[in-house]
Amino acid sequence: MPWELVNSIDPGTSERTVLRFPDSALQDIEIPCVVVRGAGDGPKLAVVAGVHGGEYPGPAAAIRLSREIDPAALSGSIVIVPVVNQTAFWGRTAFVTPDDGKNLNRVFPGNPDGSFSEVLACRLFDAVVRPADALIDLHSGDIFESLSPFSGFYDVLDDTLRTRSESIAWAFDLPSICKYPAPPVDNECLTAAAVRAGVASVLVEVGGNGLLNTEDENAVFDGLINSLRAIGCLDEPVQPTSPVRFEPVAGVDADKDGLWRPEVSLDQQVRAGDRIGVLTDQFGDVLSEFTAPEDGQVVFFMTCLPVQSGDFLVALGRPADS
Repeated sequence: MPWELVNSIDPGTSERTVLRFPDSALQDIEIPCVVVRGAGDGPKLAVVAGVHGGEYPGPAAAIRLSREIDPAALSGSIVIVPVVNQTAFWGRTAFVTPDDGKNLNRVFPGNPDGSFSEVLACRLFDAVVRPADALIDLHSGDIFESLSPFSGFYDVLDDTLRTRSESIAWAFDLPSICKYPAPPVDNECLTAAAVRAGVASVLVEVGGNGLLNTEDENAVFDGLINSLRAIGCLDEPVQPTSPVRFEPVAGVDADKDGLWRPEVSLDQQVRAGDRIGVLTDQFGDVLSEFTAPEDGQVVFFMTCLPVQSGDFLVALGRPADS
């Protein structure tokens, strides 16, 4: 297991390994992992990417971190898993794992007796996340999603968890930062499960539409380096950042299957009642019209043509102090 490997290698070194688990559901699944042991004592950080198969800036930046970080300059240790969901990644599937059709980021902390995604979530959580002091979970808008880059953390009662999580989120210096309410038990995303287990956790969302470009990769990588400064893994000054604190505004879901025609652009300001898109049938006849439920800024919208009832079409946000 990766944290055991961290303890077995020499200080100031790193080692590559492959995570394998004995469960029949995970037979033949091999997950590359890099463990880094700093020269001195310090926090234990887990960096996870590729929970969803079609999100690429996170895996690219995690691989770069594993290659460029200098263990001799590090205090503490890092376990880096660039691509968690191997079958979804190589299958280039959006949202769900092809093995069971489930969204891996909706089943944490997992179930050892469950389906593929539930078992994978359980093993990853126990092997990589639960023993850590902090988790950075790297995401993007998926293959059919466009979003504004942001980082997010949970407003939990534990001062240490909240302060550490917030310091990491601010270190990423993305355009906006979101403070979510403390997660209820039925929130089964990875960061929520982590913070409930006592692990400071941060969600990072950069890029989208199944694209990888240098700007997005650099934004994630630079954020990772600055977050290492923020939690004391690197003895360097934290670079100043200036994200805007955002809060979510009610979004819009598809009310039926249809062809989605958005009428907004990313970061566009809309007023309550403004039309933001329509659903049509395959003849082009309008089935539903959607309007903004409140004033806000478009921070996410679905970019594919076919959508299903219940799909999240548009999300709005606004500065928290407004």
